[in-house]
Amino acid sequence: MLRAVCAALAIVALAAPVSAQQSVTRHSLSVEQAQTMLHAAYAKAQERKDQVAIVVVDDHGDVVASLRMDGAKAFVYELARRKAVTSADWGSPSKGMQDALAAGRTGLLAMDRVMPLAGGLPVKLGGETIGAIATSGGGGADGDTVISQAGLDAFK
Repeated sequence: MLRAVCAALAIVALAAPVSAQQSVTRHSLSVEQAQTMLHAAYAKAQERKDQVAIVVVDDHGDVVASLRMDGAKAFVYELARRKAVTSADWGSPSKGMQDALAAGRTGLLAMDRVMPLAGGLPVKLGGETIGAIATSGGGGADGDTVISQAGLDAFK
């Protein structure tokens, strides 16, 4: 009897019209928005005389715009990219992962798409994460975050 009821419910659920299902709307950064952010962050890095890499990604963590300034080491670009992916994936600053690691959550190190270093900031549209910006190579304790924030401020 229970199997018959479950089977009947499954048939009813599968027979529901497709039009009754909700479609998913997703937003992402445009190239123009990413370039605006990139240029603002670049200007802040120049003002600070830092040689950095800056990466802007979409909501999936794919690079939309990026640059590596003259004099910035090649590995700095990869750090910035991974910080941006972390922020896009988690919808929070990459510094949160750094803090979690410092608190002993070493399992984060086993995750492919997590870079537990400060400098990545999510880009939000309302409550939705639509991308991220990250910097690496900035001087001082908060240099990367300050430069990324300048880019994020240009989005708003």
